Amino acid sequence: MPDFPKLPIINNPPQQQPTRSFPELPILDPDPPRMTLREKYGGLYYLGIGGLIVSVGLVGTFFLGLYQTRNLWAAVYVLNDPQAQQPARLEAAWFVSRSTDSNDRWRMDFALRKDLPALARYIIAEGLTPDSIQADPKGYALSAAKSEGWPDWLRLMIARPMAYAVGQGYRIAWEPLDELRGRSDKALSLWMTYTRAVMGPGDAPSIKRLKDSAAQPGMYQDLAALLVEAYHASGSNRILKLDEATGWLRTNHPPCVEVWEGWEERDGQLNAKSVPKGPSSKVEDPAGSNLENTAKPPR
Repeated sequence: MPDFPKLPIINNPPQQQPTRSFPELPILDPDPPRMTLREKYGGLYYLGIGGLIVSVGLVGTFFLGLYQTRNLWAAVYVLNDPQAQQPARLEAAWFVSRSTDSNDRWRMDFALRKDLPALARYIIAEGLTPDSIQADPKGYALSAAKSEGWPDWLRLMIARPMAYAVGQGYRIAWEPLDELRGRSDKALSLWMTYTRAVMGPGDAPSIKRLKDSAAQPGMYQDLAALLVEAYHASGSNRILKLDEATGWLRTNHPPCVEVWEGWEERDGQLNAKSVPKGPSSKVEDPAGSNLENTAKPPR
């Protein structure tokens, strides 16, 4: 057998794993102590806290007032809802005119709204207080005297607060009072004559004219007599007499009687006049729907 040369045995060298090199990390110094917000902002920090408290208080006060006047807002909504039944709108007007949360600017705006029921406008105008002329007595009187297109009952209701106001010391220009007194409405003339008589320093011819009307038999004799009694009264007694004269208009002055047809005030509430219809306690309102005899303000 031939002798072959021995071949060397070659072993593969072990493969070396590639070395990974990581970047050197910087050495960070620990953070210095941080300042508190109070130290950073000083007095502005407390000012911001105070402003936040005030803002929260104002928002809370707003929502509290909104909650406390929810009945008034509900009445305003019903009053302006053309889809609501007329009795409900009249009850809402009654509530708005007598609510302590309402004001004379609202009442005047509603009274001049031609899209509202006539009785609703009358009721709200009747709720105007002497403060309604406070900002501009002469301008108020001129508006009542010269505004065109007002029905007689509306002009009378808007002029009526001036009679209350002069008893509290307000002074009103004579020219618009004389223009109102010269209109054909006898009741308006008597109210403005009373206003001239009471307003300082007084007006002797107006006093005489008022007393002569009270002594003369006729449709308006009782109204003149009430106004004469109010002239001689003072304080709360005078206001009561003027309120009585206001109530007299509803049932005796033709333009007012027409507006109040089918309705009356009873026990401090607005009620539909009762119509005998057997055992039923319900009456028909002018809009054609049934309602109970006792009307209450909306809740």
